[in-house]
Amino acid sequence: MNESPQQPGAAPEPSPMSGAPAVQEPPPAQAAPPPEMVVAPDAWRSAFGYLQTLALAALVFLLVSTSFQNFEVEGTSMTPNIHNGDMIIVNKAAYRAVHLPGWVSNIPFLDRNGDGYFEPFGEPKRGDVVVFHLPSQTQRNLIKRVIGLPGDTIEIRRGIVYRNGERLNEDYLDPGLVGERSMPLTVVPENEFFVMGDERSRSFDSRDWGTLPRKHIIGKAWFSYWPSDQFGRVKQYRAESLDN
Repeated sequence: MNESPQQPGAAPEPSPMSGAPAVQEPPPAQAAPPPEMVVAPDAWRSAFGYLQTLALAALVFLLVSTSFQNFEVEGTSMTPNIHNGDMIIVNKAAYRAVHLPGWVSNIPFLDRNGDGYFEPFGEPKRGDVVVFHLPSQTQRNLIKRVIGLPGDTIEIRRGIVYRNGERLNEDYLDPGLVGERSMPLTVVPENEFFVMGDERSRSFDSRDWGTLPRKHIIGKAWFSYWPSDQFGRVKQYRAESLDN
């Protein structure tokens, strides 16, 4: 009996002799796709808020570290107002100048000095206590009081200071520490300042090494935090002129 050839892959036909139905196997099941990771919106907001906090903290740290610095006073040249061993905070942004591009010189109210710099926080004033690099030894820091501004004339007669020909009333000084030192009339140059210590008899200041260029000023003595009896803002006494 001739048998017809069976096509490969075709299901076997039921045998008329067996009477059993043919069985077909189901196709292999496909693997289920992996479940997707879903992050709750609250988690995203929390992560974003954390990054914002870090960025804000970094910005605050940068601003504080570049605007303030603590110093320890060594010496008695500012007695009786600032003492040896006092710990003070200096505001380095108080006189910070911003360099302006050339075209800004056409805006007079911005380029106030005409030298390409703008002082958004102001300039040193008479009576301000400043910390600065000694011009001849820039690694050495000193603390003194501003007595003369650019263009002022300063003369000292036996310990008495005359500014622009008028005697100063410096009642913040200890009379016993003024001394009787004299100095001929001096004109304060542009962008420079005449500074002196409050203990005039022992202070190493503009009487000895000349006027202070603005570029050497670190900042303004702002706050004293140690010892506790000196806690508070550093007083910026304004010496007033008296009639001759």
